[in-house]
Amino acid sequence: MRQASEILRAKLPDVEIDGEMHSLTALDSAYRDTIYGDSQLRGKANLLVFPGLDAANIALGLLRQTANGLLIGPYMSGLKRPAHIMVNSATPRAIYNVSALAVAEILAKQE
Repeated sequence: MRQASEILRAKLPDVEIDGEMHSLTALDSAYRDTIYGDSQLRGKANLLVFPGLDAANIALGLLRQTANGLLIGPYMSGLKRPAHIMVNSATPRAIYNVSALAVAEILAKQE
C-alpha cells in the first residue's frame, strides 16, 4: 500500500492521496487531523483502497449498513472498453445505475 501511494503521488501530484490508514481515520477528518497532522486529505476520503478482497468486503458490508449512500459496483476501470459486474442480488435500481455509468464512460471516450 505504501509503494502504491508513492507511485500515485508521483504520477498525480495534484490529487489528494494519502497512504496507509484505518478506514475510520480516512472517513473522519477531525479524527484524522489529530493523528495525521500532515495528511494531504481534506474532508472525507471518497475512495478507499484495500490490501485484499477480504478487507474490502468487510469494509463494504460495514459501510453499507452505516452510510446513507448509494452503492455502485463492483467497478472495474482501466480497460479498453467499459466492463461492469452485476451480482445476483442486484436490484433494478442497481442495474439502472451501472447502465448509466457505462453510458457515461462510452460518451466520455467518444469526446
